[in-house]
Amino acid sequence: MKVFLETYGCQMNVRDSELLGGILRQEGCRLVDTPEAADVILLNTCSVREHAEQRVMGRVRQLSSLKKTHTVKIGILGCVAQHLGENLLDSLPEVDFIAGPDSYRSLPELLCSVDGERTALCRLDKTELYEGLPSYRPENSPSAFVTIMRGCDRMCTFCVVPLTRGRERSRPWQNIVDETKQLVQQGAKEVTLLGQTVNAYRNDDVSFAQLLWKVAETGIPRIRFTSPHPIYFQDEELEAIAECPGVCEWVHMPLQAGNTEVLARMRRGYSREDYLEIARRIRERIPRVTLTTDIVVGFPGETEVQFEDTLSLMKECDFDAGYHFKYSPRPGTYASRHFPDDVPQEEKQRRLEQVILLQSELTRRSNEAMIGHSFEILIHDRGKRGPDQWVGRSRGNKMVVVESNKSLLGNIIGVTIVGTGRWTLRGQLG
Repeated sequence: MKVFLETYGCQMNVRDSELLGGILRQEGCRLVDTPEAADVILLNTCSVREHAEQRVMGRVRQLSSLKKTHTVKIGILGCVAQHLGENLLDSLPEVDFIAGPDSYRSLPELLCSVDGERTALCRLDKTELYEGLPSYRPENSPSAFVTIMRGCDRMCTFCVVPLTRGRERSRPWQNIVDETKQLVQQGAKEVTLLGQTVNAYRNDDVSFAQLLWKVAETGIPRIRFTSPHPIYFQDEELEAIAECPGVCEWVHMPLQAGNTEVLARMRRGYSREDYLEIARRIRERIPRVTLTTDIVVGFPGETEVQFEDTLSLMKECDFDAGYHFKYSPRPGTYASRHFPDDVPQEEKQRRLEQVILLQSELTRRSNEAMIGHSFEILIHDRGKRGPDQWVGRSRGNKMVVVESNKSLLGNIIGVTIVGTGRWTLRGQLG
């Protein structure tokens, strides 16, 4: 059976697709590069934003034309499937089956279902950690994702993740260490530890900070993690980032909003002042840190003054980069049921453009400050402008482009920064 697998959304979804690829190959399926060549088309989806769901709907309608020329099944997996459930089958008659993030073990059964039998598997499982299953990573990739926990207990009022991925549960620390050891043997130079609130990890009294040290003992040269929640940052974790040789000097710490009242309505668990204090501690303890964030504009009830607090906090924290979004109500969340979506779309767009403009300036200054500095980058891909261009990342997660007529893929090399682009740095070998 030939299967085409397309992934939408965050790094957790990318990692889940590697898991899905392993399950499929174990069952004797062949992964193909185009939907036209497939017997089964799988879309692994994200529902954090309304736009992400709409993209999936449009993609299904586009792919459904293939059913006119040959027999092909279409399945929707992941968060959209879990969020919309059987309603998805009603709204998209082209879809043959759906499966939520805790139902991937049943994928072989779904592939073999009788034509015309439409199935929905969307049961959350508070124990499912997908231990013991194979995964399929891109060949020659020096970087790998390692899921250390699934689900989320925070219940932020705007977030659909607890509804689509269930309650928080942490993997046994020894399994995480063993998986990292195997990745080192396969040639990986970098792992990214994944969790919805990754620094809430705890297993057998092993904290997240202790886990960082244990993973570092495997000899993996670089360790990253995403995404930590501000309220879980402790001095122990800052010590691990600062002192553990393998842990990279990059912290992606979602802010969401810079006003205390808005943060309270979001149920984030910290104030503006709390966040600023955590950011100060991070920069003080890890002087070379790259600090990045997530921001949502136009949350229900956000006034212009409250929005200005977000802009001022961005300046105070001097973020190196960020991901920015307009608020969109997600069905089933507390905010969608209790807070009117009262910020007009055009106002949301204006605020989003202001945030992006400010972040562009902060990023430009951050990148220009790198000119003349030397550091190591891990080459993870070819560049887009010719065979002699290579792309790597610094320990601070800054993207660097270098030129070489020799293959650099998978190597950690020293570079000196000689210029900048809008979002990237330009490096020179040596």
